[in-house]
Amino acid sequence: MRPVLADVHLDFSNIGWDAAVAIGTGVLALSTGALAAYTARLAKKTSDMAEDERDAAKARTRPVLMPPSEVRAVISRINSDAEPIALRLALVNAGVGPALNAYAYAVVATSAGSVQTRLATIGSVAPDHSADIVIPDVPDHDAGDFDDNAYLAVYVTVVYGDLGDRTYHSVIGLLDPDRGLALQPRPGFISGPRTLEVLATEVGEGDAPPPQWRVTFTGPDVTDDQRNQLASANVVLFASTAGGTAPAPVPGEPLRVPTPSVFRWSAYAQGAADDDAIARVGKALADDRFVAYSATLWVRGRLTTASLE
Repeated sequence: MRPVLADVHLDFSNIGWDAAVAIGTGVLALSTGALAAYTARLAKKTSDMAEDERDAAKARTRPVLMPPSEVRAVISRINSDAEPIALRLALVNAGVGPALNAYAYAVVATSAGSVQTRLATIGSVAPDHSADIVIPDVPDHDAGDFDDNAYLAVYVTVVYGDLGDRTYHSVIGLLDPDRGLALQPRPGFISGPRTLEVLATEVGEGDAPPPQWRVTFTGPDVTDDQRNQLASANVVLFASTAGGTAPAPVPGEPLRVPTPSVFRWSAYAQGAADDDAIARVGKALADDRFVAYSATLWVRGRLTTASLE
């Protein structure tokens, strides 16, 4: 709407020139204010339209790389002992634009420590097409000293671009149900293949996903619903240590194994800081019985610990 300027007729016959100038100045000020307000509204509308157009253009070209449903990752040497141990995982582009110049790397954690792999090239993936991630030199077992504490968890980060020169990432959480313990070789495989479950996938903009944290907490057994809520929040629950009280021995009966009454849980979660990762886990659990949260930055080499009391 255009501003309406007041049509004012000034009759100077009965007033002085000073008063006439004051009246004219007031009218001009009102007109200038109306014009400024209109200009501000027009500028905001133009900015909103430009932002909407950018969002629409992004939506028309955005790729989304993620594992197909029910897919599994495999760590193995296949058919030849000359091949390095590699992690293999299928991806599909579920977006509407091509995923350009995709590459991936993995962070693998066991009770013996964590390691980040080298970059593995994937290439470009058209919409509704699939591709395979092959990341060599991935640890295929837990080399820790105690089998009871063994686990093998993997975060795969995939980075890719779109036609608008924007960058995106997908983070895929994997967990070995066999906890990284030794497997028996199968015919056709030099080293027994290790199958990892895909527990969670999260996508975002930029080439640097939030840091990964190892979050520990104490409480009761985690229910199936809570496990699903953790997976939905891209939290990988990978290990627990049970504690309990042994019942008093009964003469003439075998000694009974104590029933766990409390667990110390470990999970991996994203977060800009330790309290962000802890908040993500706590919100997914939604249970006040879980306490004593702490978060350890999951990085290669020496770990840095931060706690939230």
